[in-house]
Amino acid sequence: MSTEEKVQTESGDDTVTIESQATDTVMAETVIVEQGGVNQIKAENVTVEQGGVVSVEATNIEVEQSGIVMAQGETITLHDGGIGIAFAERVELENSSVIFLAAEEVSGDAKILIDARSAAIIGLVMGLVGGLFRLFIRSKRA
Repeated sequence: MSTEEKVQTESGDDTVTIESQATDTVMAETVIVEQGGVNQIKAENVTVEQGGVVSVEATNIEVEQSGIVMAQGETITLHDGGIGIAFAERVELENSSVIFLAAEEVSGDAKILIDARSAAIIGLVMGLVGGLFRLFIRSKRA
């Protein structure tokens, strides 16, 4: 498959496997990526093994020794991999890293740089600093 190709299944129970190749968009019931790359995936179930995906939207996402830029799902399971931004109800992490994580339930061993609570605090502090800076600049001009 070329990087410009889109894969979409017609029936609801089809499985698409991307193996040692790259593609742009995949829409199916189940998507399996093995040593491949995909720009965007929309599916019920996604498994990524030693691959990379830019954006995943699925009910269940399983990642093994892989990386995802942005993942959104009900359940995300991540083993020996990394995700840039993750939104989920439940996340299970094992020897993995996530830059930004918003989840109701998190379990396992992981490095999380920013969680939803930290992001809210950072936003509040940045808003306060920005507001004070604007007031300071306005008072200097007057």
